[in-house]
Amino acid sequence: PSRRLAFALVGSEGYGLSGSRRLVHDLGNASHAIAGCHLSQVSFVVEVGPVGLAAPYKGGAREYYLHWTPGAREANQSIYSAFEEAADDSEGRAVLRTPVGTPGIPPSSLMSFSNHSNIRGLVLADFERRVKNPYLSSYMDDGENYDVSSVYIAAELVAGALVKVAFGGDDAGQRIDRELLNSTVAGLSDCLLTSKPGMQCDLVQRVADSYLTRASLYPGIVSYEAADDQSPNDKTDLVRFLWGYLATRAAGLADLSDVGGAPPCDYPSGKLKCPLAGQVCARWRSQESGSKSKNGRCVAANVQYAPAWSHHLTYTVGKDGYGKWGVNGTAGVILDEIWTESYWPPYTPTALVYMTEGFAYELGLFLAGSALTVCWFYAMGRASRHIAKELKQT
Repeated sequence: PSRRLAFALVGSEGYGLSGSRRLVHDLGNASHAIAGCHLSQVSFVVEVGPVGLAAPYKGGAREYYLHWTPGAREANQSIYSAFEEAADDSEGRAVLRTPVGTPGIPPSSLMSFSNHSNIRGLVLADFERRVKNPYLSSYMDDGENYDVSSVYIAAELVAGALVKVAFGGDDAGQRIDRELLNSTVAGLSDCLLTSKPGMQCDLVQRVADSYLTRASLYPGIVSYEAADDQSPNDKTDLVRFLWGYLATRAAGLADLSDVGGAPPCDYPSGKLKCPLAGQVCARWRSQESGSKSKNGRCVAANVQYAPAWSHHLTYTVGKDGYGKWGVNGTAGVILDEIWTESYWPPYTPTALVYMTEGFAYELGLFLAGSALTVCWFYAMGRASRHIAKELKQT
């Protein structure tokens, strides 16, 4: 390939784009460069935005919009051509549109890159000006709210375009395995967008360990600073699965079942190391029978975790042994939004506050209840006399 591609899954974006902000910081910091990739090497960003809600267009095709940062399309005509060719290769299933009258890119992770280093890019989405999803970011935003076929067509479009970008247009010998791509999208949709099978699906259980059913997007609370950012112990089941999935896919294995034959390692304790450089320990499963100390499998991959909280946060441990979070910087320097959440120890005194209704409401409720009770007794008396009368006549 003439260009190097790096893939990232960014979380906590609903909290002031905190995940992508930290990713940009770590990429720009030589001591925290991710997998040997520095921010200066990033020339373009392709982000997959909201897809899966597009209604079928003429002939059953799906419309997708490419939202560009200012000047990105003119300066990267080859990337635009790659998406056009990929749409043509979709056999009429995808139609590319350019948004008209929009001020720029929609709220997205790309903003962190463009605002920090003026890196250009695009956001692929199935909307032009407005996201039409009444359940966005709610617990009802699940598989029943999406059209998986639309997600598949978007995945095929992105995969085809990225292959052309990677090989500089000389991709004659490269072919997208549509059957494998379709099964992957369908499998991930069942795992991440439904409760049955949910996280108990075979795809998750082959590379991760989870007792959950529905995947949780809640980022959680960071109550203390981890000694090692790469340790999986403080990560959610969803994050561990995504990391393990990327690691095993990057290893070039023909099938996920081939992970079982890889060299063992004791992930996450780290005593039994992988034998070769460039290998990471993935697919640790506590539910697996046998020795838990060798449950991991070594795969060749450049994949790692990046914290999703601001680098301005500091953690110090006092003389009493308790840790405390702080902020390193001043209001004029810190540009990140830092979110906090109440996290009280069990012994903290608590208070219960009860709300009472107003006098007028309570009086009205009493009178209405009294009237209803009187009506009920009156109706029961009439019914009783009527029944007695009928019995006497009989």
